[in-house]
Amino acid sequence: TQSTWGMSSVNWIQDFGVPVNHFFFNKWKRFLLLRIFMTVFIGLIWAVSVLDYVFQGILPYWFIFFTHWTLTIELIYFIFATYTTFKSRNWIRDYGQITSQKMPRYVSIMWFLRSISFPGIVIVVVLYWTLGFTTFDEIKLATHGLDLIPVLIDSFYNPISSPLLHGVYLLLYCDLYSLFTWVYYRLGGTDQFGNHYIYAKLDWSNPDITGKMFFFAIVIGIPIFNIVYWWISFVRRQRALWYINHSQSHAATTKAKSIKKGHSQTIPKTEAEFFPEKE
Repeated sequence: TQSTWGMSSVNWIQDFGVPVNHFFFNKWKRFLLLRIFMTVFIGLIWAVSVLDYVFQGILPYWFIFFTHWTLTIELIYFIFATYTTFKSRNWIRDYGQITSQKMPRYVSIMWFLRSISFPGIVIVVVLYWTLGFTTFDEIKLATHGLDLIPVLIDSFYNPISSPLLHGVYLLLYCDLYSLFTWVYYRLGGTDQFGNHYIYAKLDWSNPDITGKMFFFAIVIGIPIFNIVYWWISFVRRQRALWYINHSQSHAATTKAKSIKKGHSQTIPKTEAEFFPEKE
């Protein structure tokens, strides 16, 4: 069974569970360790950010920021991504090859979370360094910069299909946060400094300006961003698939030449190379 969400076909094991770039982390154990490391890395950033608010006695305010919402989703994504890579070995072992078996629910959840967290983190970083930066702060650097590094690394080794229709998830996510900021303001909510807004540039006490900013962002900005993000993801995936097809074609040609010459040795399959019995 194949899943189709704006793509002609999606091979979930190849797309979600294994790396397609043969650069050091092209082995199952190495790629699994890489994803474990990135999960721990994001987890530490998340924990340090939370503890900073705990030590200041302002923990409830941690939950009102878009940055922290997105960081939490990113952490949950990497947990699911690591689990998917771990489980992919069992699928290859059971079926003997990379095949289009029915996509498990945890993979669908992982795909959904990635569709929100990856472009969401980019938005957080860009908006902070263009509109929100005031003074240098190590924790803010971690939550508005360092958390982008695992996203870039994971995108390089595992350029998952990003159908254009999945941009709806990011749009709904931003809509939800916009609604939250308005409800929070109407209920008399403040930031940790007592200001009646969460972000100074999104102050609902000036509804005309804030409303127009949200309208522009949601109706124009986010759709344009989604198209650009989709195009980059599409190009990355096509290059990765070309590399896979080229490698398999080369292996098949080499094997044919070997057989023609009467050699008995066989060329290992791509899956066998990725899932060796011993490394």
